[in-house]
Amino acid sequence: MAELARGYLRARGKRRPMLPVRMPGRAGRAYRAGENLTLDGADVGARTWEAFLAERVQPTR
Repeated sequence: MAELARGYLRARGKRRPMLPVRMPGRAGRAYRAGENLTLDGADVGARTWEAFLAERVQPTR
C-alpha cells in the first residue's frame, strides 16, 4: 500500500510524510503474507499503476 501511495503522491507532484500503520490481528497477518493476492491471470494486461496515474491524475500546481 505504501508503494501505491508514494506513486500517487509522485504523480500529483506532492510530498507528504508517511508513517507506517500496522494492521493488527489475523487480517493484518494475511495482508502482510500476501494472501489477498493471486497469480491467476497475472499475465493478463500490462497496464501499470504508474500508467494509470499518468492517464487519470493531474499534477497540482
